[in-house]
Amino acid sequence: MDEFEAIRPYADAEVPLVMARLFADREFLDILAHFRFPRLADSLGWLIKPVISQRLRKQFASIHTVDALQHKIEAYIDRTIERAKKAIEENGLNWRSFQNSPEGREKAHSDDWMVRGWPTIVILDADFKIRYRGHDGDAATKVAKELVAKMTKIEG
Repeated sequence: MDEFEAIRPYADAEVPLVMARLFADREFLDILAHFRFPRLADSLGWLIKPVISQRLRKQFASIHTVDALQHKIEAYIDRTIERAKKAIEENGLNWRSFQNSPEGREKAHSDDWMVRGWPTIVILDADFKIRYRGHDGDAATKVAKELVAKMTKIEG
């Protein structure tokens, strides 16, 4: 395999095969399920993911070129960006960012912490053990408060 094989552009002839592989990918479907149905994805993912896969296959059935694929997903990307901007503004969000692959690191932080989607919240305890990893801000806040309370008791 060529050292640049993983990052080369796709050819038009590869598009149907790549889409078929993507629409059957469990992690991809899990990300879409959590994005589209955040409250239902965990409990009903077994039901939601096959429906998402089927809808994607149907919606993209006529796509056979890279250009057509890019045009098709452009609308989804634009809508996602607009939804994100609106949510950031309405909720006063201030996402912290970090360098995922700082110079000198062999692996990206996201690989070390098994991040599968962005944003992913990772809560570490005092021993740098992961105590929460996910997308639910309320659940992460609860874990963080419990850890702070525990640390305060120990120090106090």
